[in-house]
Amino acid sequence: MSISTLRLSLYSQKKGQLSIKEYLAKIKNLCDKLASAGYCISAQEHNSTILAGLPIEYESINVVASAMPASIYLLAEMLVDCEARQQDLVLSMPFQVNMAQQSGSNAKHTDQFDSGSRPPYRGGGSRSFRRRGRGRHFAHNKPQFPGCFKHIM
Repeated sequence: MSISTLRLSLYSQKKGQLSIKEYLAKIKNLCDKLASAGYCISAQEHNSTILAGLPIEYESINVVASAMPASIYLLAEMLVDCEARQQDLVLSMPFQVNMAQQSGSNAKHTDQFDSGSRPPYRGGGSRSFRRRGRGRHFAHNKPQFPGCFKHIM
């Protein structure tokens, strides 16, 4: 592989579904290949490529590592610790299931549009031009947006 191809691959790496250790190993492998091809990567550049490919869950590490010079080993340790805390948080959260129940003894599952009920928006069609002004017709169905979005509605 050429140096430019390796650099492009290095700078386009994303953590994605990889674990932090797998992601760091992938970055290190690309840096090693670049070094063997004669292109030296500084510690700062190495850290920058690692941080650039991280998802938002690691933003706190990104802020800390950007504010102070950190070795690659310290950065790796912070990232592994952060991943462990995230996994602990997910495992410690109780699972909740929200269920909607219908009242009545003969409750059957019906679609909101079955049995003569009307859909939430009934505007449009050939009759809609007859309604003028801001009357009470379907005002509850219009989404309300603040200030700068009013011109869209």
